[in-house]
Amino acid sequence: MELRIDAEARRAITEDLDVTIVVEAAARLSEHHHTAGLALRLTSFADTSVNGLQNDAWQVVSGAATGSGDVGLDPAALAKLSQTLAERETATRSLLAELHALQDSRELPAVQRRAVDTAEQALEQVLDGVHKTQATLARPTPK
Repeated sequence: MELRIDAEARRAITEDLDVTIVVEAAARLSEHHHTAGLALRLTSFADTSVNGLQNDAWQVVSGAATGSGDVGLDPAALAKLSQTLAERETATRSLLAELHALQDSRELPAVQRRAVDTAEQALEQVLDGVHKTQATLARPTPK
């Protein structure tokens, strides 16, 4: 059985990994001294996601798109994307843990709490996209 990618899988890989909301949440957090360091880490995470994960995903999608219909995946591009997805999952979980710790802090002002909530929701969305993409790539389809 050969791995193949269909139109639905292409969409999942490219659209479910959008980090725009993470960048917006980081911008709001950067306005507060207490969360400025977290904002930098979120921005770095988003930049790495765009420059790494989305580029690796695009290599898989563009390679599949050069053929007609459902095309087999390039094993090297697929392996690189799988590795990058695992790295992004780890980074996302680490940031979520940091956000959860901040949420548990009684010292966090309400205005910052809203920004932390937004960042948490954005990271949960990214994590969901990572999981959807991993599931899509793990799903072999018959020729």
